[in-house]
Amino acid sequence: MKQIGLIIIMVSVLLMNGFSQDQDYEKLIQGVDEVQKLFDEIKLDSAITKLDSLIVKFPNSPTLFLMKGDAIANFSQLFSTDSLTYQNAMHNYDLALGLSESYFEAHLARGKLNYTHHYIYEALNDISSAIKFSETEFQRYRAISDRAIIFIFIKEYDKAIIDFKDMLKIEPESVAAYANLAFLYISKKEYKKAEDLCLKAIELDPDDILFRNNLGLIYLETERYQEAEDIITKFFSEDPRMKPIMLNNRGFARLKLGKIEQAKKDIHDSISLYPDNAYAFRNKALLEIEQNEMVNACKSLEHALALNFTQLYGEEVEELIRVHCN
Repeated sequence: MKQIGLIIIMVSVLLMNGFSQDQDYEKLIQGVDEVQKLFDEIKLDSAITKLDSLIVKFPNSPTLFLMKGDAIANFSQLFSTDSLTYQNAMHNYDLALGLSESYFEAHLARGKLNYTHHYIYEALNDISSAIKFSETEFQRYRAISDRAIIFIFIKEYDKAIIDFKDMLKIEPESVAAYANLAFLYISKKEYKKAEDLCLKAIELDPDDILFRNNLGLIYLETERYQEAEDIITKFFSEDPRMKPIMLNNRGFARLKLGKIEQAKKDIHDSISLYPDNAYAFRNKALLEIEQNEMVNACKSLEHALALNFTQLYGEEVEELIRVHCN
């Protein structure tokens, strides 16, 4: 939800609060264009300086305060500086809203900044305000998609489902909405719905590996291990973000199919690429239990716990420890 350099200036916004074309309008447009160029070049300190001079000349433009807030927030994210802070960025968003209480972009920017700084419920309030003040379907779609992601983060899955379904009412071919709905139904163990949504996402975007990996995950959860192995192998990706996940999932499928040596290699390679994957250590432990290597299995289970398996996935590892390690 970060927003590095993503500033979109609408002429209607610049004309708000008393601006007219005979009030140095061309100078304002020129200044905004210069600021946008500085954003594109990631010269955010220069952008802030330019915005300060524009605000002196045009103190009633909420867009200038919005842009300054974005510049401060993005500068802080990029350069980890304490001199330009969350509070300063939020102050400028508040100034924008003081000039225009219904300013969609300022409410949304507040929400994004609060989310970035882990003020989750404040972010929800801000983004809900953005939805309230949205004037176009495109604006509503943007805000709903951000709120849905927050609902996933706080595990309010039913609320996230409502938002993603609303996104599909606006954009019936939203691949992101289908993909996220599939994830949510997997989390709720409603696998038939999840499978149908994955298949729809694949229909819309046949080249996306994530959807096919998720379909493989559904096959694993429904004990269709051969189908899981087949689809993961067929669409295996060397993408460093996906490869360790796909190796781990295929390793589990092969373990269940009795292909022990292949399973061992997949899980080992997965951990080598992504050593902080708690689920891979759970699978490693299951493989070691299958081979009656109980000392190693218990070490793997303890390592999975240390990587926050319980917080991420539930109490399965704790139960395995109780059964096999005590």
